Order: sequence, then structure tokens, then C-alpha cells
Amino acid sequence: MQSAVLWSTSLQSSIRKTAKLAAAIGRGSGEAYQLALSGRGIVVVQASEGHPLPPQK
Repeated sequence: MQSAVLWSTSLQSSIRKTAKLAAAIGRGSGEAYQLALSGRGIVVVQASEGHPLPPQK
């Protein structure tokens, strides 16, 4: 859920609990909860949740 940056107000949003057996054996997304969006609109998602690299000299 920390990757979604913004979405159209026309979209319906909900939170889904995804902790299932598949997650325990490495087949899930790794997230306990996921943001679900449905409908027609635009979603902007950041590419990575990692730390930024230091500037190159």
C-alpha cells in the first residue's frame, strides 16, 4: 500500500487482507494488506520502495 501515490477520484478503493497460506510458502505478494482499486481512471505508483542511491561524483 505504500507504493500507491495517487489515483483518480472515479475509482472505488478498498483494503484487502491477503495473509493466506500462499504467503507463508513464498507464493504471495509479501504484504498482509493490499489496496484494491476498481473502475475507470488513472493510478500512479512509485517504482521502488528502496532507499535512493547516493549521487555519483
